[in-house]
Amino acid sequence: AMPTEIRPMNAGTLVVIGIGTIALLMAGGAWVWNYLRTDQSMAFYGSEAAYAIRTAEDAKLSELDDAGAASTTISLAKTPGMQHARHSLLSDASYAWENPTTGGKFQYAVIFTRDGQSVTLKIDPENRLIRYDEANKQVAITEKSATGWKDFATRKLAEVEPR
Repeated sequence: AMPTEIRPMNAGTLVVIGIGTIALLMAGGAWVWNYLRTDQSMAFYGSEAAYAIRTAEDAKLSELDDAGAASTTISLAKTPGMQHARHSLLSDASYAWENPTTGGKFQYAVIFTRDGQSVTLKIDPENRLIRYDEANKQVAITEKSATGWKDFATRKLAEVEPR
């Protein structure tokens, strides 16, 4: 019996297989990267609250008085920079997980509302703290995050007349 001829794979097929393999490896790497940079913040907020922070139809910013009551409240729904602010809240790099989290004199509150669920985050830029009110817990944030939130809140609240 004559052996059947085996044709070598042409170069185009190898290129397609190579590109497909590289794409799958990169997609897997991107998934792992995204998971690892948000796993602590996801554990802190929980999946439902994190989803509300990321996708809320409405977000409001309040300036808090000494008693913790809102003195001025504005909508952030179509505010430039809000997508970045949401992203920073869900990024582990925004937090100083090892720092103490007691105390706090919260100056601002950001309220995200989605499907009737509210997530209220109170921010104390001076002591670098964020308090997740509904879960009754707080976490330390980095100096960069604290400064960013203070600048963002100050700028946005200055754009409106107090109500």
